[in-house]
Amino acid sequence: MEVGMITSRGSSVSITDNRLDLFNTDIINNENSDGVIVNLKGEVIGIMTRTLKEDMNEELSAAIGISKIKSVIQRMANKDPKIYFGIKTEDMTDTAKRKHEVENGIYVEAVKANSPAFAAGIKNGDIILEVDSQTVVSTNRFYDIISECK
Repeated sequence: MEVGMITSRGSSVSITDNRLDLFNTDIINNENSDGVIVNLKGEVIGIMTRTLKEDMNEELSAAIGISKIKSVIQRMANKDPKIYFGIKTEDMTDTAKRKHEVENGIYVEAVKANSPAFAAGIKNGDIILEVDSQTVVSTNRFYDIISECK
């Protein structure tokens, strides 16, 4: 067991079919350092992982905030199937929205080969404006919408 503190909050990272909220901690990250992070009340507040170490300060360790993980855990507990669409997305900047003359939408950063998104003809660089008649205002909203699909 290690003791440390949260050193920064507010960053996020896009992964295939999700966007994770991250925070950094000063707990030294080593090859065996994956695990849970608890607060002083004993509540789990995040999961520490070395898999997101790229582009981060070597003295800090990345942790995934528990808020995004709760829904995944709930789906697993209910034995609901994992939703797989096969894309990695980013929120559009205001400049990009003006350039493409759209008010909302997200940018498709990557499409996995042979994924449902690939089969549907979605390509890197596409902009997703709507899913299932619902406006896509952010990557988080997009992933919420597709996670509700069966």
